[in-house]
Amino acid sequence: MRVVGSVSFNLSERYAVYAQYQSITWYSRSGYDGDGKPSYAAGVSIDVRRVQKRKLVKDQYGNEVVSDTVFMVTDAVLAEDKLGSDVIITTEEANNLYGVTAGKLVYI
Repeated sequence: MRVVGSVSFNLSERYAVYAQYQSITWYSRSGYDGDGKPSYAAGVSIDVRRVQKRKLVKDQYGNEVVSDTVFMVTDAVLAEDKLGSDVIITTEEANNLYGVTAGKLVYI
């Protein structure tokens, strides 16, 4: 328990807000149009955990790219799909402390 002025709060309760899921619209890439640009299926709302964090990652072609945001998802999202208005750079498995796959890390 921490007291600030006349307000007291439990630090674990304060930071639990950041661990809650948020919703975002996922657009699965369905192919390419006549101009060679990706086309997407209708959006589906999914739950994610979002972290603003810069990380150097490799895209599906092996190029190094800076990612500004990491999402934790449990759905089958793939590189080049879209979360919201952003195209996914790459994905990787997210394992829990026991080495069991708990979802995917999605880099945008």
